[in-house]
Parts: sequence; C-alpha cells; structure tokens
Amino acid sequence: MSILERLNYRCDELAKQAVKRGIHFSHIASPMTRQILPMESVAVFQGGQKITGECGSEIRYQIGKVEARNFYINQLGWYAAVFDNVDWAARDKVLSRKPDMFRMWVVKQSSGFISSGKNMRRWFGLDHNQCPNCGKEDEDAQHLMHCPDPGRYALFREEVQKLTVWLEMNHTDPILAKIISRYVMTRGSAWLADFHDVPPEYYKFVYEQQLIGWDNFMLGLITSSLRPLQHCHLLGSSSLLTVDDWLTQLINKLLHITHGQWIYRNISKHHATLGMIRKTERRAMLLEIDRLAQLTPEDVPEDSKFLLEIDFSTLRYADTSTQNYWVHAVKAAVVAGSRRTFLQRRRQIPQSSGRGQQSSISPPIPYGSNDARPAGPSVLGKHSRHSSGGILDGSNKRRKPD
Repeated sequence: MSILERLNYRCDELAKQAVKRGIHFSHIASPMTRQILPMESVAVFQGGQKITGECGSEIRYQIGKVEARNFYINQLGWYAAVFDNVDWAARDKVLSRKPDMFRMWVVKQSSGFISSGKNMRRWFGLDHNQCPNCGKEDEDAQHLMHCPDPGRYALFREEVQKLTVWLEMNHTDPILAKIISRYVMTRGSAWLADFHDVPPEYYKFVYEQQLIGWDNFMLGLITSSLRPLQHCHLLGSSSLLTVDDWLTQLINKLLHITHGQWIYRNISKHHATLGMIRKTERRAMLLEIDRLAQLTPEDVPEDSKFLLEIDFSTLRYADTSTQNYWVHAVKAAVVAGSRRTFLQRRRQIPQSSGRGQQSSISPPIPYGSNDARPAGPSVLGKHSRHSSGGILDGSNKRRKPD
C-alpha cells in the first residue's frame, strides 16, 4: 500500500477504536479521559469541556455560575440538584445579547430585589406599597406574574397565544408544545405532574421543571432535559433550526411575557396623568382645595380676596399645574395676612412702656403648620429698643432717632 493508503487505514482504525470506547463508556457516570490532539502540548478544560477558543469569557461564566450557585442555594433555598439541572448556558446566551438594563431587571426580578411596593416602602419609607392594578398590599416580586387584574390577565393571555403559535410554527415537538402551552397558562396554579396524558419519556423533563418552578420558568430557567427531547425532534424534521437557536427563541418569548407584565405595571403606576401615583396626588390636591375653599374673606388680605372668587367647580377639573398654583397662592396670602396683622398690632404698643416690660404679642404661625408655639413674649418685642438708642421699625431695620 502507498503511504496515503496506509495513513487512511490507520485513521479508520483509530476512528473505530474511538467509537468502541464511546459505546463502552456511555453508560458509566465517570467522565472519559480528556482527549488531547497529536502535537497538542497544552489544553484547557472547564467543567469537563475543552475550551478551543478565547478562555476569558468561559472562565468568567464559570466563576459567575459558582457565585450564582452559592446565592441560589444559601439565600433562596434551592436544592443543589435543582440548580444543576437548569440549562444556564442557554439563558446566558440569550442575556448576552440583551442591553445592560434588561439584564439588570432580570437579575432583580430573579432575586426579589425589584422595585416593588413592598421593597420601596422598606427602602425609602414610601406610603404607597399597593399593586397599582389590583390594590394588593405589600406588592412583591412574585406578585408580578400572579396579579388578578383583568387588564394584566388579558395581556398575559394574548402573549401566551403568540407563544403557542410560535411553538406550532417552529417545528416544536408536539407533546412539548402542548405541555409548555398548558403549563404557562396555569400561572403556577397547577403542577406539571398533574398532566396525566404525558408519555413516560417526558417524565424526567416534567419532574425537573416542576422543581425549578413556574415563576423561574417564566424568567427563562428551563431544565437541561428539554434540550435532548427537542433535538431528537428537530433531527427528524425539515427545519433548519438548531436546538440552540430554538432554545434561544423560547427563552426570549418567556422573558418578554414577564417583562410585558412589568411594563404594564409601571405604566399603571407612573403614568403622568393616569398613573396611580398621579391619581393619589390629585385626590390629595382636591382635598386641600376643599379645605381652602372654606376660608372666609376675612382670612386673606384685601388685595388677595379675588382668589376666593374663583369658580371652584371649574378648578376641580382644571389641570394639576393650575390647581397647584391656586393652592400655593392662597396659602401664601393667608401667611401674608397673618404677618401683616401681627406687625399692625405690634406698632400699636405704647412707646412709653418700660424696658423691663415685654410685649405679649406672638408672631404669626404659618398657615397649615402643626407646630404650636407657647404663648409668650414676641421675639421682636424684646428688641424693640436698641441699647444705643436706635429703634427698630416694622421692617426690622435700624433708623436714626429724631
């Protein structure tokens, strides 16, 4: 045989030996011997996989996975086996293509540190801790996907229908498509194990996904046992999709359903005119208008009485800036009137009163203040005459004696 024929024969022998070793060790849990190519002096293996490209990203991923494992087990109470069953590589591939703010939202929602009503009250002492849609007290991260508000539920059903259509149009295993659609629609109210029409070969997927949980499934945490089931189906179909592409699109769909609920919730709470916070502020403004409308013309100065002649039925339906301007104008007028009355009464004090005598007139308390000052001498009264003979007039400025 020629040199080429001998090399070809030798390669065939080596390939047959590799196949035999693979068949022999396929049922053994211990890993196979790491294969090193001829003339390959150095090789890097991570998690049993050989790294053939740039090492930095893979090493950072593995370090982050170790930290995440400690957090999920020690802080969130996960079992180690449940964490190890999640296809973290598939979700990491999806999130690597997302903006930083979206990835930050996923991390906050997964860990429970989202800006929910309960957390905002605990962090900043805010009064409104209710869900802006259903009004549930102490709204937390878990409530996001379980809110019973009709509008939120209608949006959820619409997105799930789109997911069902996508599963049917992208060569999904028919049984998997049925299980996923039914499981998502339950909103976590039913167990996957309750689906009695599941074939035995899908039991592993059903069991592992049930342990991961519905809320985590909607954040893209799927069991690794889903991959081989869909891979086998794609091999027998006419689809050009790989199982990696299919998993990427599935996780994208699940994340967008959850993120849609978050956007709906935020618009309901922070909308400039129709949000819950704006409505709460408007109700408080109307109460303040009703309180100030009870003032009599004697409570404000002469040049500000026109403020009480406004049509209050029109003011109640005016824009927020107009209402805010009127409330502040009336409060300022009341304070100015009290100040003017105080100064007039102060000027009426006889100038012949001795230095040891002090005025019993107290300065005005700002309108709406809850600070009650004790009755006593005026702060300005005890300085009505300066030691040098100067006199303080109503403007509190020194002037020379006549």
